[in-house]
Amino acid sequence: MVLPWPPYRDRGPRSQARAPAREDFSALKDQQGRRGATKRGTGRAAARFRAAGEHEVHPLANGAFPDGISEAHLLTGSPVGRPFRWFMLVVLGAILLAALLGAFGGLKNPTVSASGADATLRVNAPAVLRSGEFFEMRLALEAHRPIAKPAIAVTQAYWRDLTINTMAPAPASERFEDGFFVFEFDPLEAGDAIELKVDGQVNPSLFGGTGGAVEARDDERTLARARMELRVLP
Repeated sequence: MVLPWPPYRDRGPRSQARAPAREDFSALKDQQGRRGATKRGTGRAAARFRAAGEHEVHPLANGAFPDGISEAHLLTGSPVGRPFRWFMLVVLGAILLAALLGAFGGLKNPTVSASGADATLRVNAPAVLRSGEFFEMRLALEAHRPIAKPAIAVTQAYWRDLTINTMAPAPASERFEDGFFVFEFDPLEAGDAIELKVDGQVNPSLFGGTGGAVEARDDERTLARARMELRVLP
C-alpha cells in the first residue's frame, strides 16, 4: 500500500484547513528578508556614524527635530559664546558666595553696645532683613549705679514701617515724645539689668532700610546711646 505525500492532502477538510498555502511561505520569506536587510543597513549606518568623528553633522540635521531642538544644538558653539558662559558661571558663583556670607541676611543678629558711667546698653538686632520677614530684637539695660526711673527709648525713624507684634516684659509705662518711643520700668539697683524682647515684622512697603538710635535713660537723662542701622531687601 502506498501512502499519499504530503500526508495532509488526502486527510479531509480539517487537515487541509491547517495546511499553509504556497503563497504564505513566500510572504514569510519576503518578510524575513526585509528584516535582515533592515538590521544590516542599521548596523552599517551606525558604524559609519561612529567612524565619521565628532565634527560630522548628525543625520537629524537633514530631517525633523523634536520639540525644542534645532540644528543649532548640533553645531559647535561660537568662540564668543564660551567666554560668556564662563562669565555667567562666575557671576552666579559670586552671588551664591555673597548669600553664604550673609550679604542678603540670614546670619546671627549682631550686638551693638554703648556704655556710660551709670549704665551699659546692649542692642541685639538684625542688620539685614527681607521685605515681610519676621524678626526678634533684644534691648538690655544694665545699671552700674542705682537708677530711679530707668527707661529704654527708641527713635521713631528706626522703627519706621515696622510692625511691633509683642514686647516682653511689659513696661510699667510707655509714651511717645520728641520722636522717641519711651518704655519705662521699675527702679534698678547697681548690678541689676532689664532685657526687653521685641518681636516684629517688616512691612511690605519698606524698601532700602531704616536708621536711628536706641537710648538708655534715667527719666529724662540719657545714660547711653547706640546708633542703629537696618537694611531691607526685596
